[in-house]
Amino acid sequence: MIDFHSHILPDMDDGSKSTQESLEMLDMLRAQGVDTVAATPHFYARENPPEVFLRRRAEAWNRLRPQLTADSPRVLLGAEVRYFQGISMWTGCMTCAWRGRMCSCWRCRFPLGRPGPWRS
Repeated sequence: MIDFHSHILPDMDDGSKSTQESLEMLDMLRAQGVDTVAATPHFYARENPPEVFLRRRAEAWNRLRPQLTADSPRVLLGAEVRYFQGISMWTGCMTCAWRGRMCSCWRCRFPLGRPGPWRS
C-alpha cells in the first residue's frame, strides 16, 4: 500500500518535529501495511524560493535516511505545493508571486538584464 501524502520529514513543517518522531510515524505506517510513503512537506513559494525548500528537504532527509531499516517503508521525496494564481506561468520572481499574478517585472521579462535605450 502507498501513502501519497505525509509530513514525515523531521522539522520541515507541521508534521514530525524530530527524527525520532519520524521513525515512530514510519513504524505506524508499516504496521498499517504501508510499504511506500511519499514525504510531502509544505512548499510555499511565497515564503521560500525553491532552492531554500530543496536544501531544507535534503537536510531533513539526510537526518532521517541513516536511521531507516530494511523494514521501513520506502520513502519517496516530494512536496505539497501551495497553489497561487498564476503558478503555471511563474518564472521564479517572488515579487510577482507575492502579488498573486503572472510575472511582469523587468527582471523576469528581460533575464539577461534591463533593456537599454536601443531596445523597446
